[in-house]
Amino acid sequence: EIIETPTTPERPKPEQTTYEETGDFIVNKGSTEYKILVNKEHTGDINIAVSEFNTFFSEATGVTMDVVYDDGSVEWNENAKYISIGRTPLMEKAGVTVKNGLGTSGTQMSTKGKSVFLTGETDLGALYAVYDFLSDTLNFEYYYTDVYSLDKNVQKLELRKYNDVINVPDIEFRSTGYGYQAGDTTVANRMRLKYYFD
Repeated sequence: EIIETPTTPERPKPEQTTYEETGDFIVNKGSTEYKILVNKEHTGDINIAVSEFNTFFSEATGVTMDVVYDDGSVEWNENAKYISIGRTPLMEKAGVTVKNGLGTSGTQMSTKGKSVFLTGETDLGALYAVYDFLSDTLNFEYYYTDVYSLDKNVQKLELRKYNDVINVPDIEFRSTGYGYQAGDTTVANRMRLKYYFD
């Protein structure tokens, strides 16, 4: 007897696994013209993503970005300087589309003009895209609350050209119902674990 196993959706293939330098800078001489952009109608995961971005970005560079809430009135042009987190109206205006098949926790990093779009199919994916960006640009690696690596005293940070760089985990749901991760959502988020209650 032949038993057919369930099939899973085909994972998207990354169009790019590395980045290109652009000659532009997110941080230059210890200051920035960039702002974080989120949808005016956003979720708790996006709030966490913004907080995590500014927490570690500020620690590395001394710069904290202002946050802009996009209600559809933010204008797009090639010189706009935003770190857009999650699905925003500006993302659509810039022609950025989220790849199918990223799943719950897959991530996508895209550069259009001078803006960077950090997103996924879900807002949880957008949070994880923030961690991907911090890892790629500032060597952020998290091990525990007070144990992580991160570049410091960064005075110059070049804008990188991401042509839809995606990261889809082999195991879509990574969860534990016990231990310190279950009792500390901050640790769980940074370790990309999600505790699900029945």
